[in-house]
Amino acid sequence: MSLTRRLSWSLLATAALVAPVPALAGGFYLQEQSPIEIGRALSGGAAAGDDPSTIYFNPAAMTELQGVQLSAGASALMASAHQTNRGSYRSIPGSTATVPVGGSDGGNPFERVIPIPGFYASAQVTDKLWLGLGVNAPFGLKLEYDDDFFGRYDSLYTNLKTYNIQPSAAYKLTDNLSIGGGVDVQYVKATLTNALPQVSPLVPTDGFTSLKGDDWSVGWNAGLFYTTGDTNFGVHYRSGISHKLQGTQIISGLAAPLTAANGEFAATAPLDLPDLVTVRMMPRPTQNVIDIRMYQSMFQHNCSSLSKIFIKTTLRLFSRPDRIRLRKSLPRTIPTIPDLPTPFPNPPHLPIPPPHPPPLPIPSPPIPL
Repeated sequence: MSLTRRLSWSLLATAALVAPVPALAGGFYLQEQSPIEIGRALSGGAAAGDDPSTIYFNPAAMTELQGVQLSAGASALMASAHQTNRGSYRSIPGSTATVPVGGSDGGNPFERVIPIPGFYASAQVTDKLWLGLGVNAPFGLKLEYDDDFFGRYDSLYTNLKTYNIQPSAAYKLTDNLSIGGGVDVQYVKATLTNALPQVSPLVPTDGFTSLKGDDWSVGWNAGLFYTTGDTNFGVHYRSGISHKLQGTQIISGLAAPLTAANGEFAATAPLDLPDLVTVRMMPRPTQNVIDIRMYQSMFQHNCSSLSKIFIKTTLRLFSRPDRIRLRKSLPRTIPTIPDLPTPFPNPPHLPIPPPHPPPLPIPSPPIPL
């Protein structure tokens, strides 16, 4: 796999961060929001209606729950990754020469165990109205590479967390049809760090940059639930949520002619989390002595909206363009990211990657937190 990114030293100076592994939004989405759903391979959520976690998957199905019910649990994810340097290199400003970018393979960036907690509570208020509350972490990613990682200009540490609070309600229109919906009050917090290359490859040390930011934002979700008694149908839509991370970016260790870029700066970064659509069907033959359930499902999310993050800082420094190309391979198929656009009006058009363009694709092995 080959990644080529276009960048200018002006972007390097603002220390825009990018991730080491190209990823789609699905790589940050955590479907494991309920132990009971994991047990049925995440195929019943919007149509099952047999556990309070339906508040997240389809609140309309709360009308299948009697009285007051609580559900709390956590899922444990165990993941590993390995990176291979297939010829990463960088160019020298003002020269056609290239210099290899060496280093270790970065090690396994995942923690041994990644917990995903969730809490749900539902209450039947009348024979027509149900109320519920869900608290979970639907998106997340945590990666940490060794300091001498050959992709260190791409990423050294990434920690993206979201916490979602969802008050919901469901109403039974008829004995067979229910509607439901809720408000998603979501908090996101991100920490991103990476090394920065010097203008001259003869400088033995790298620069370093870190970005920390957070934000609160609001979305919504709505669903329909229909049952014939033998078969349940569920349709659910969850809106995308647009965040604007605000925080601080710290740049250090850059040598001349970029010493002016060192310092602490206010920074903002928009982050658009994708919308989700789920359609489920659960036939449940009642004539069988043994309870048999068959699940059919369709799930879709808008991956494109989480392909990059643009970071804006109070610093703007312009200099000569440079080129860096990072090549690495992973033990699984990952889509190649196209050349990233630059937010500057008329920058020189020279290919360059790992350091950090303002468009910064967030890292993303398929399993986060």
